[in-house]
Amino acid sequence: MEDTSSEEIDQNPEPGVVGGVELHQVSVQNLTLDEAQVVQSIIGEMQSQQATLEYSLVGSLEAQHTDLTTSMAGMLRSEQLSAEMSNFGVANATDLSMQQSSAGILQAGSVQMDDSTAALLVARQVTGGPIRTGILLAGRVEGPVETRVDTPRALLAGVVAGLITGLFLWVGQLYTKRKG
Repeated sequence: MEDTSSEEIDQNPEPGVVGGVELHQVSVQNLTLDEAQVVQSIIGEMQSQQATLEYSLVGSLEAQHTDLTTSMAGMLRSEQLSAEMSNFGVANATDLSMQQSSAGILQAGSVQMDDSTAALLVARQVTGGPIRTGILLAGRVEGPVETRVDTPRALLAGVVAGLITGLFLWVGQLYTKRKG
């Protein structure tokens, strides 16, 4: 266990070291570790191979594997992201699992959502339920979905917006030709 307040922590353990670094109740601007368990802490920017956050706040996190439990993050990028009772603004992941969590914008290959929400969800495949989202753009969805705009409606809205814009431009051209 390590208690500290610091501007920057950069530690890459030797290969084969088990456990990595465990941080409790710290406030750090930049954190770079191969493996980290962060509990009740505030981190500005974090890079890690394996990141586990509990009751913590992070501004920006980039990791191969990320586990969030009752934590908040601004921006996340991870190959495998798991969130339980957590909130985040923007996330980009290959595989994403959410339980009782919420997010602003999600972009992922495969998403498993259980009792979670997202304002905008873009994914190749979404499973789980209930899936609550404002706008859903997905290739395949399995499970109950509560959404304001799904993929067909988004396409229809785009076509209608394009037609209306084209109509206004055409009318505008006719009007300017008559004046000139």
